[in-house]
Amino acid sequence: FEFTFTHSQAGQLAILTTVWFNNTQSNVQFSPFTLYATGQPDTTSILTCSSGLNPNKNVPSNPPGTALCSVEVRDPSGVNKGLSLHFNPYVFGPGSISPFTTQDGGSTFQFYYTADGGPGTVSIIVNVFQIDPIVNSPIELLATAPPTTRSTLLCDSGQNPSTNIPLGNSSLCVLQALDDASQPMHTVASDFDFVLSTASYGYLSPIETADKGKTFTFRFYAVAAGSTYLDVSLGVTNSSVTHSPAALHTTSLPAAYSVIVCKSRHYPIPN
Repeated sequence: FEFTFTHSQAGQLAILTTVWFNNTQSNVQFSPFTLYATGQPDTTSILTCSSGLNPNKNVPSNPPGTALCSVEVRDPSGVNKGLSLHFNPYVFGPGSISPFTTQDGGSTFQFYYTADGGPGTVSIIVNVFQIDPIVNSPIELLATAPPTTRSTLLCDSGQNPSTNIPLGNSSLCVLQALDDASQPMHTVASDFDFVLSTASYGYLSPIETADKGKTFTFRFYAVAAGSTYLDVSLGVTNSSVTHSPAALHTTSLPAAYSVIVCKSRHYPIPN
């Protein structure tokens, strides 16, 4: 037996088919059969992409990394379910994208961008019904190249000397990512390793970037008097960047018995 089901509105449905045998009613195999009548996805559907790195729109190209992209299906009624064929993904720039998959019956679709085409700027576009872009489309990603040891580290406490940090204060550190020609480049924080020679005298704050991974800023917070050294190195080669390691001296208040000594540049020393 065959029959055709036509839906009038979106929603979950259960088709129950039974059979009578010896005056007993029983469900046939696989009954009830649950299906979902999809809506009509529109441009209010939402595209997101993230590499899970810092910054999350940057994707290393050597070795090739990935960014997970997701499409949240929406129609005039709000969040709904759809089919992958309702959407058309495109990638412009180096790299490739995978087919759509879903883990929730079509409420969201996931696909991966892989930076397997070298470094460069990438646009991820998802259109609905081949025509109109959905929310956040296009999304710009950056396929990044590995940084070099020409990258520079500078830490400055704002004191004199700049390597000394009064107890309870901090030193601002700036890491600039540079290529072999000493030109700024986009990277991810995980391209670098950040290591203090001892953790007894302070700690590092979370690493931030405001220019898509060209520079990273963070602070060393002084919690005990003593000296430590911050080494920033390339994660792949373990080679230190320029001006690394940086000296960080946590200072305490001088005691009252500190002395001042004055000497003349002339001879004899005047009274």
